[in-house]
Amino acid sequence: EFRRVLFRSSGPVSTFYGEFGMNSSGFTGTGSFNLASAVYLSATSADLVMGTTTANNVRFVINNGATDAMRIDTTGQVAIGPNAPVSLFSMYNATSATATIQGDAAAVVAIERYSTDAASPTVAMRKFRGTVAAKAAVTTGDTMGTLNFAAYGGTNNRVIAQISGFVESYVSDTNISSYFGFNTTPAGTTTPVERVRINSNGDLIITSTGGLGYGTGSGGAVTQLT
Repeated sequence: EFRRVLFRSSGPVSTFYGEFGMNSSGFTGTGSFNLASAVYLSATSADLVMGTTTANNVRFVINNGATDAMRIDTTGQVAIGPNAPVSLFSMYNATSATATIQGDAAAVVAIERYSTDAASPTVAMRKFRGTVAAKAAVTTGDTMGTLNFAAYGGTNNRVIAQISGFVESYVSDTNISSYFGFNTTPAGTTTPVERVRINSNGDLIITSTGGLGYGTGSGGAVTQLT
C-alpha cells in the first residue's frame, strides 16, 4: 500500500504527471521508488526540475537536518559535504575525503582542455599543514603528493609501486626545494622501497643496491654498473 498525490497540467493523468508519495512500511518492489517507508518525488513523461527562483542555494541535508550532504550554490558550483563550494566541484570531510571510481570493464579518468594556447590540463596535488580553516606551512620532509599503484592480492589492496614528491627543504614561503622519489616492491614482500630519486639539484640518484644496468637487446644480458 502507498499514498500519493498526482499533479497534472495537460494530457491524460496516466501519461503526464508528477508524483509525490510515501510508501508504507510493508511496501515491496524493486528499485529505489519502491523502498518500504520511503518518501519520493518523481516525474513521468517530463523532466523533473528542482531549484530556487531567487538567489539562494539548493541544499540536500541528512541527520535530522543537522548536516549538509550536498550544496549547489547560486553560481552552479557543487560541494559534497558541509563546506561551501570553492570550485566548480569540491568535496570536504574532516577525517577522510575520498572519491572512488569503479568499473567492471573499464575505469578511466579523462581530463580534457580546449583552448587556443599551448597550455595543458593539470592535476594538482597541494600539501598544507593545519586545517582548512587555519592553513599552516609545510616543513622539511613533508610528502606533497603520491601516486599509488596497487594490486589486489586476494585479501587486500597492496600498494606495490609509488611516485612521490617531497619537500626537500623548507626555509620560507619563497624558498622551498623538492625531490621526487620512485618506489618499487621487491619479490617476497609487499613494502615499496625507494629505488630512484631526483633531487633539487636535478641529480639522478640510484638509492637501492641494485645499481644501474642496461640491456643489450631482446633477451640479452644485463650489465650492472657500480
